[in-house]
Amino acid sequence: MRLLSLLLAIAPATAFAQTLLQAKVAVIAKDAHGTVSVACLLPGTTLNCDLNPHRHSPMQSMFKYPLALTVLHLADTGKLFPDQRPEESVNVILDRKVRFLPEDRIPNAYSPLQDRYPNANVDVPLRELIQLAAGQSDNGAEDTFLRIVGGHAIV
Repeated sequence: MRLLSLLLAIAPATAFAQTLLQAKVAVIAKDAHGTVSVACLLPGTTLNCDLNPHRHSPMQSMFKYPLALTVLHLADTGKLFPDQRPEESVNVILDRKVRFLPEDRIPNAYSPLQDRYPNANVDVPLRELIQLAAGQSDNGAEDTFLRIVGGHAIV
């Protein structure tokens, strides 16, 4: 809430306001006693409150459900797998394998998938990845989904 009021107060983004906003975000983030990544956008402005925007941070769990729905929608409409046939049943699609790659891993993040396959480079059934991402809040499964759907903009 403090961040939202801060953003609204500094919306006309001057260079000084940007520096002040970034400094205030950094002060708020210190309370976390860990690495915090922030990225923000206010359409029509040059707002920039970014803090460690390129860190590979785990996503909050609330993102994983819509991500799983996006994966299921793309699978249902035949757009998830390049060789998917229109007549494939849901069970066949859910049994299809998705490659868990080393770049899908997030260091020190909660991920039963990473725990099971620390070196990655394995094929995992889509059904298992959905259960891990949406049911167990698995960050490695979430990053795998983001990769195969084409990124945040698709979701």
